Amino acid sequence: MPPFAGGVQRLAERVGRAAATKLVFMSEELSAEQAANLQIVAFVVDDADLAERSAKLARDLASGPTRAHAVSKSLLRAWAAGGVTAADSLLGQLVIDLFDTDDVKGALASAVRALENGTPRPDLDFAGH
Repeated sequence: MPPFAGGVQRLAERVGRAAATKLVFMSEELSAEQAANLQIVAFVVDDADLAERSAKLARDLASGPTRAHAVSKSLLRAWAAGGVTAADSLLGQLVIDLFDTDDVKGALASAVRALENGTPRPDLDFAGH
């Protein structure tokens, strides 16, 4: 891995210094399973299943709690730049608006009902509102 474009430090952030040092200096080819175990990749999918799994992942993300996903992305960016303290400093202002959305109100009510009834929380449809 050439030491430009930020790959070395981003790899170290994900896999730790020792594993990154080995990967960078040895330039050994990794299998998909090894990359998954190191958490360099999120999923390992057979070539034959790639299109179907990709489409399902896109549908799941798009139909999920998109506003909460946006807040999570912002918190992860803040954490990457300044650690937990930086993310914590944004938490209140980012999260407070979520509690006033129809999606969160419905999700919380659904969770309470499931808890009261002793049933699993149902899958929810989120509208981004």
